[in-house]
Amino acid sequence: MNILFVDDEQPILDMVREYFSSKDHEVFLAHNGKEALEIIKSRKIECCFTDLNMPGMTGMELAHEIQKHDNTIPVIVMTGYPSLDAAISTLKSGVVDFLIKPIQLRQMEIVMQTVMKRSAMVQENVMLKKEIKGKAELERIHRELKEKAQDLKMLNEIIETLESAGSVKEIFEKTISLALLISEFDAAYLFLTIGADQKPACALKRGNPNNMTGPGRVAKLQDAQEELISWLEKTSFDSLPAALSGVKANAHEMGLVRSIAAAPISLSNRPFGVLVAVSFSHDNTLPAEVISRLVFAAEKAGMSVENLGLYENIYENLFSTLFAFVETLEARDAYTRMHSLRVTAIAELLAKELGLPEEARAVLQVAGNLHDIGKIGISDSILLKPGKLDKDEFEEIKRHPDIGANIIGYMGLWDLEKEIVRNHHEKFDGSGYPNGLAGEDIPFLARILAVADVFDAVTTNRAYRRRLPEDVCLNIIREGSGNHFDPKVVDAFFSLYNKGVIQNRVEELQPKSTDQIPLFPAEKTKERSP
Repeated sequence: MNILFVDDEQPILDMVREYFSSKDHEVFLAHNGKEALEIIKSRKIECCFTDLNMPGMTGMELAHEIQKHDNTIPVIVMTGYPSLDAAISTLKSGVVDFLIKPIQLRQMEIVMQTVMKRSAMVQENVMLKKEIKGKAELERIHRELKEKAQDLKMLNEIIETLESAGSVKEIFEKTISLALLISEFDAAYLFLTIGADQKPACALKRGNPNNMTGPGRVAKLQDAQEELISWLEKTSFDSLPAALSGVKANAHEMGLVRSIAAAPISLSNRPFGVLVAVSFSHDNTLPAEVISRLVFAAEKAGMSVENLGLYENIYENLFSTLFAFVETLEARDAYTRMHSLRVTAIAELLAKELGLPEEARAVLQVAGNLHDIGKIGISDSILLKPGKLDKDEFEEIKRHPDIGANIIGYMGLWDLEKEIVRNHHEKFDGSGYPNGLAGEDIPFLARILAVADVFDAVTTNRAYRRRLPEDVCLNIIREGSGNHFDPKVVDAFFSLYNKGVIQNRVEELQPKSTDQIPLFPAEKTKERSP
């Protein structure tokens, strides 16, 4: 057969060319819709696989153009992000099937053979039995479309459910719930393989609330768990393939368990665990499409655990690197040591007092610790100057918010945090820097950080002056309301300060040493204000 593959990823094209060429097919490759149409106009193409999301021309648009040129060419769409709407739209556009990435080559071949048989049957019916079979064919296509839409809806639900998990524990819990939803069996178990001998240990088990009730429910789950462990110890994980045959039905010899559907979970292609659904009351053999969904859920669970571990490792490494920059910066200036930590603590207290959600406080946790990271790009002669900065020097130090935002931006993880770092020196009346933003145009979390930053600056020793007396510090905050600071944030500050919350938190963060000086009362000083 002459087969056309359209995908903007070269490794995928190389893989399918090698596989299908070895099966004696003539393979044509295109990187986009335009190249594909040129091939179709010059060659006799019998089947086309195309990616759904491509630059320039989407897979749906390509299918439409192919249908206009030759409506006998079956088109199969591939995508890594399925949705019900996309499936219906593409299938209505003449697409004959819809595959979910990552796609196994053997699966592609089976789908192609099925599609070509179906295409041949359709053409035969059109030619020989058009009037008689027309209505029945339409009903069949409608039924297949409905079934395909339902299947895609379930696969999409599996993807969205597992991708929303924020921890390995949550991934396991969601996987168990999905197994019960997919199979409608009585219970589901997630076993992990322990040690070199792959000894199974139950990580989580759950009964179907619709099927299992009564006081004996917990004992039944435990007894079945022992049966399953015994069964798994006798079963090679290699014999539980990620395919429709991954089911063992009519397991009478096990006692409680009558039917089993098992799917392996792998990490980096190594056995990691097994997802098992069981029935206690029926000798059920689950339909092939149900087993397929269960296997898909197990595969996706393994990928989610792997991705979560990778993301957390990257996130922690990046944050550790950036925080090391902050420590390097503060090591240059003894006066600002612990400054970022205190500013973050005060900002988090203000966010909580203002009723902001936990997510906002998590953003401040990053932005607060990194808000002065841009000073790494400012020379010591300016950063540590004991006297007043001249105009050029002040213009230079005004660059540090943009430098810090750019450093964070290169990491590609913290867009909100980047904007807070960029804008923490903006003033409510528009007289701040670097962009002169005013009022509501300044991100609210940056307005919070501004109050925390100034308060810590005036209450600690700096290179150019000693810390200021308490009344002076409070007047700076109070008189800045409406011009330097957002009044709402100032009100929250004094609400906490009058109750002693801010003072207590700052004292907790003070270095414990013999020469430690309490935050207040400060020494009276005639030195200039900042």
